[in-house]
Amino acid sequence: MHQEAVDSGRLSELAQLGGDAFVDEVVAAFLRDGEQRFAALRTAAERGDAAAWTREAHTLKSAAAGVGADGLRRLLQAVEHAGVDGRPYPAADVALAAAEWSRVRTWFARRPRPRGAV
Repeated sequence: MHQEAVDSGRLSELAQLGGDAFVDEVVAAFLRDGEQRFAALRTAAERGDAAAWTREAHTLKSAAAGVGADGLRRLLQAVEHAGVDGRPYPAADVALAAAEWSRVRTWFARRPRPRGAV
């Protein structure tokens, strides 16, 4: 069974907290910041800066959890744990996370919008 890229139930929870506009703001920030953080993660890896790529993976993981992107969260957790455990840069895990990031972005681009939402 193929898991959705995003748990829409998490977005419903966010909407209950702050409304549809709040969800739109959270998602926009997630997508914008996520692009920057993935770039920073790759740059840190190229420099061999394990502390930096571990920190970026942690931040991305937390943001993914916040918007219900559980598959992405799990993949980033593996990347983070590699750094925490002192293992070499997990290029294969980062490639999987990047592919899932693309799937999450596509899901958000196509997500159902509440009636009257912009």
